[in-house]
Amino acid sequence: MRSLLAPALSLVMMVLLGCSGGEAENPFGSISATATAPMTMGGATAEPGTSTTGSPTSGEVPTTSGTTTTSTDTGAVMTTMMPATTGSSGNCGDGVPDPGEECDDGNSDDTDACTSQCTMARCGDGFVQAGEDCDEVVATASCDGDCTPVMCGDGLTNTTAGEDCDDGNMVDDDRCSNACTGAKCGDGVVQPGVEACDDGNMVDDDGCSNACQIGPCAPSGARAPFDTLAAFTTTGDWKGNPCDNDNYTHGAADTQCFGGVGESFTCSGTSTCVSHVGITTYWSDQICQGVWEVLCDGTLVAQISTMNKVCNTSAKDGPCSVAFPAQVCSSIELRAVEDGMFGAGSCCANAVPDSSIGSVSAW
Repeated sequence: MRSLLAPALSLVMMVLLGCSGGEAENPFGSISATATAPMTMGGATAEPGTSTTGSPTSGEVPTTSGTTTTSTDTGAVMTTMMPATTGSSGNCGDGVPDPGEECDDGNSDDTDACTSQCTMARCGDGFVQAGEDCDEVVATASCDGDCTPVMCGDGLTNTTAGEDCDDGNMVDDDRCSNACTGAKCGDGVVQPGVEACDDGNMVDDDGCSNACQIGPCAPSGARAPFDTLAAFTTTGDWKGNPCDNDNYTHGAADTQCFGGVGESFTCSGTSTCVSHVGITTYWSDQICQGVWEVLCDGTLVAQISTMNKVCNTSAKDGPCSVAFPAQVCSSIELRAVEDGMFGAGSCCANAVPDSSIGSVSAW
């Protein structure tokens, strides 16, 4: 019986090992397997064994990196190549800057250097960070495009806030006003070299036309409020204020006395369209009269002569006044230019005006 089992066992081993007598060729890779069928020898059973070249020893868990290992029910081991896995894509807020993220500080604070959208903080991102007063993404009525509050004169023209211009200065008579509006006729600011006047209204017959050129005006007939004594050069005894009254006066509080030709005083006030100026002067048989130039805002418009006249009633309704083409004035100057001469030996035989003005009116 033993003589028959030995040849049979040898035949089985040759089939399993192959005709070469070596290891069986593995068509799936470098891993080789040797399998034996269970054998019974002398009443003992030998279990088949499986060995994998490069595999961990018994008790260890295999690790897979690009391969998958499978077993068949015949005991053979096969390996198939699979793609390697390096990990999953990160998320904004995990503290790790991933591709497509400018930064990732691991928090949701939008006021620090890295926003909750994993972008670097910057003006225009909609979040107010250190150094910014506001951030509304685009310029608005309250926030400029550089994340600062709207302010006329900052050099940033914010049309949403109603600015026509912003030249960054506080010069009001250039092409951009201090209200950040473009210079135009009627804004009340005279643009040198462009406008001769600008009275801030669209009344065409008030001395400053709607084209901001000086033109005719229509006086109201009321006494103009030129009540301030702006300046004087008189050298006589009295140097009062004849500008603030109309009726004849003579005294230190009201009178300007002239001690020489060329002396003057100026009454000023609100710009008004006028076409007449009148005065009252001190008069007596021993007081000589004279001639005064009338200047509207420094421009000669007429002369008033009081020679052979008694000017002691009203400056507006009395005999010592003069008419001239209607003008818009803010000041009236009276300047002595001639002495009254009543004859040789009189008090006016010298070369100076021997008179004084007590009241002035323009209308």
